[in-house]
Amino acid sequence: LALIWTAMFPLILIALPLKSWEKPEEPLFPGANWGGMVVTGGCGFMLLGLPLMLMGMTGLSGEAWYLVQLGCAAWLLYQALMTMIFGSPPEVKMLGNLLYRVAPGPYRQWKQKKELIVEVQLGMWVAWFTWILQPMLIPQGISTTITTSGTGMAMGVLLLLGIFLCAGIVVLIARLVAGMGGTLSVVFGQVGREDMVRLFGLLMIPLALWMALSVYLDAQSMGFFT
Repeated sequence: LALIWTAMFPLILIALPLKSWEKPEEPLFPGANWGGMVVTGGCGFMLLGLPLMLMGMTGLSGEAWYLVQLGCAAWLLYQALMTMIFGSPPEVKMLGNLLYRVAPGPYRQWKQKKELIVEVQLGMWVAWFTWILQPMLIPQGISTTITTSGTGMAMGVLLLLGIFLCAGIVVLIARLVAGMGGTLSVVFGQVGREDMVRLFGLLMIPLALWMALSVYLDAQSMGFFT
């Protein structure tokens, strides 16, 4: 949730709408609009969150965890490059297409697939910003909790659900703020969102390289590469 006042601006640029809000032709489940954003954003977060959680449950720790950190930095660099070149990484589009297929029919008729994919991508970037700010949040906060005991497993699942909802809420806030301009927001979204997303990917490349270098230097100072 700290991302709301630290990294919200770039998320808002990505979240700009492509069309004005329209009333659905068929009634939707109460809260489907906001709830759908929270769910798709949370799912996007789990593209990174779940692998980190599973790796944390393997028992890797100390110096060995630097390899996981380097792998994350490489994945961040890859996704930044894919965003710069294609506008979205392939795994984001695959997850977005899957979520769109399993969504209820009236929801699919009302919401464009492209908008749903954008929300998945927003959730993915929330995950990366979270990893940059707190790299051990999920491994120490969830993985370690799950592997302690039966009670810890239940608590870990609740914590995972809480992080899922928090990530979705950040995406929801970004979408709501981005749409506050009404027609002006739609115009900016139609004219410049694709270019801004690619620019965002370009700007994430040096950050990914910096994270990789930082992890490498930390590992080297511990004697891992000597």
